[in-house]
Amino acid sequence: MAFRDLFVVTVGNRPRKPLKGQAVAAAAAPSGQVGVFITPQSLASFPVASSVVVVIWSLFKSLFPTWGASKLVPLVASFLVGLLVFLINISDPQAAPKGAKAWLLGIAIAAVNCLFLASAALGILR
Repeated sequence: MAFRDLFVVTVGNRPRKPLKGQAVAAAAAPSGQVGVFITPQSLASFPVASSVVVVIWSLFKSLFPTWGASKLVPLVASFLVGLLVFLINISDPQAAPKGAKAWLLGIAIAAVNCLFLASAALGILR
C-alpha cells in the first residue's frame, strides 16, 4: 500500500488492478478512482486533518505567542493541509479530475473542506 492509497478510493466493482492470472469479464463495469478530499462524501468528516490543523495552531501558540494568538493561523494551516491532501489526490493520474468542469468542482469542494477544517480548529461548529 502506497501513501497515496490513503487518500484515493477505487470506485466501481473491481479492484484497481486485477491480480496476475485473475479472470476479468470483458463487459465488467469500468472502475475509476476518486481522490477522497475532493468528493462530496468528504464534506462529512476528516478528523485526522482537523487534528493536524489544531496541532499546528498549538505549536504556533507555544513557539510564536504573538502570531499564535491570531485566528488566521488555523485558517492558513487548514488551507495548507487541504492543499497537501489535494496535491496527493491529483498526483495519481487515475484519481485526478478529468476535464475543466471536474477540476472546478474538485477545487470548490476542496476549498469548502478547508473552511470546515478551519471551523473545526476554531471551535465554530460546536
